[in-house]
Amino acid sequence: MPAERALTLKEAHERFGKRLGIERASAMPAARAAILKQVQRLVSGRPVRWADRKSSAGDFDGRDWTIEVFDVARDDRHALREALWDLFAEARKRTGKSMSLVTHVSKTP
Repeated sequence: MPAERALTLKEAHERFGKRLGIERASAMPAARAAILKQVQRLVSGRPVRWADRKSSAGDFDGRDWTIEVFDVARDDRHALREALWDLFAEARKRTGKSMSLVTHVSKTP
C-alpha cells in the first residue's frame, strides 16, 4: 500500500477549512503559532518546538501536529501532559487535528 502524501496547505484548507470555520488557508499556520505560544507559556520556560522532518527520526502520522518539549524531568512528564490536556482538546475542536506531545527527558547530574 503506497504511503499517503501530506496535504498541501491549500488542500487542507479545502478539505477542512470551511467545516472548521477557517476563512483563509493561511489561518492554519496562524493556529499552529498560537498553539505553540500557549504551550511555551504553560511549560515554564522549557524549550518547545513543533516536530518536523528535520528534527524527528522517521515519518509518523500526526507529526505536523506534534509538540516537542525539552528538559522535562522524568517525574514531571505526567503533570506536563495533564497541564496541556485542555489546550490540546481545544486545539482539536478548532482544527480537527489531534495533538501529540513528545517529551525529552532532562539529563540528571
